[in-house]
Amino acid sequence: MDRYSFTANRRQTLKLLLAGAGVMGGRFAIPFSAAHAAESTIVWAANSGECDPADIARFKEATGIAVDYREVISDADQFFASVRPQFTAGLPIGYDVICISSAYTSFYADNGWLEPFDPAALPNVQKNLLPSLKSVKHADIAIPFDFAPVGLAFNRAHFKDGLESWGQLLDSAVKGRVGLYATPVVNVAAWGLYLKSQGKIDNVPAEMTLEEAMEVLAFLKPHIESGQLLPAQGENAGQKLSNGDLIAAMAPPVNISQLDPAKVGFAVPKEGAPAYVDRLGIPKGAANPEAALAFIDWWFRPENAASFCRYTLQYPYAVGVKEALAKLDPALAANPLIFPPADVLDRLFPYPAPWDQRERAQIARTWTQMISG
Repeated sequence: MDRYSFTANRRQTLKLLLAGAGVMGGRFAIPFSAAHAAESTIVWAANSGECDPADIARFKEATGIAVDYREVISDADQFFASVRPQFTAGLPIGYDVICISSAYTSFYADNGWLEPFDPAALPNVQKNLLPSLKSVKHADIAIPFDFAPVGLAFNRAHFKDGLESWGQLLDSAVKGRVGLYATPVVNVAAWGLYLKSQGKIDNVPAEMTLEEAMEVLAFLKPHIESGQLLPAQGENAGQKLSNGDLIAAMAPPVNISQLDPAKVGFAVPKEGAPAYVDRLGIPKGAANPEAALAFIDWWFRPENAASFCRYTLQYPYAVGVKEALAKLDPALAANPLIFPPADVLDRLFPYPAPWDQRERAQIARTWTQMISG
């Protein structure tokens, strides 16, 4: 990846990012001290490959705040299991900022495991967060960051006219060569959209009931048992799609962004596709919440968001990214895998539904039974 430099007047940056706060709307606001924040070090629990380390250096240069950047989240389920005991016991988990999987956002927020804050403490977030992401649940405490659909990657040699519908994956001609994800929630969200288009369930993924989720699993069960659809093949399907071992697989655009576009395409089906909206949050008991807020807000300057998208090839989460990226990498700014047309964006539906712990356990048990035979 190419890198670019950014310089800013440190005093001006701190003035913007470390604005004063108080109590707003009955919500406790973390008080800000520019001097204290600028002398801080924050610990970030990040996803694997979350950002260009050069951006961490730029942030320190601009603000004086050091970041202990730890790519400790390779699996959202495992990370959640590792921090849950401390949260439950009311103990700090040792991080100031954490990446939160969309599958667990409601757990963190509803259990009070995230620090609330005054929105005025995040001026760039308020100004630049993509309008379509402002309405997702808990956006006021878990800030949308990673944003991308889980659509369909496909082998162009087989789907010469493209791939338009989830239903095409049920054709006998593709049996045993279609990859699903290993875990249930994203599969339920995706195929729930297909069943909704058929009039068999009523709700989009974010509002899906437990009964509807179980109906989706019941629909998938015979297709998995027959070998039509293959669980645990979607996450790392790139090479298999290129050589034809798989004909199609559920995948986000980033999973195929480095493949030959003449061989492998990407589609958001006409019924729609689920979109994950992972978040940034400040865990309860964080040692440096002031500096953590400054760090989160820094990512919502368009030039910083552009650098993030350039490195990760995720959809932009902030306005102004395409314009900023066009100055650095015009070809990437024109890439529809990162900047899809409006009609594609209209077919994206955030997930998952806010199922409670008991409901999630029931879905997981049913899925495990299905895929284990």
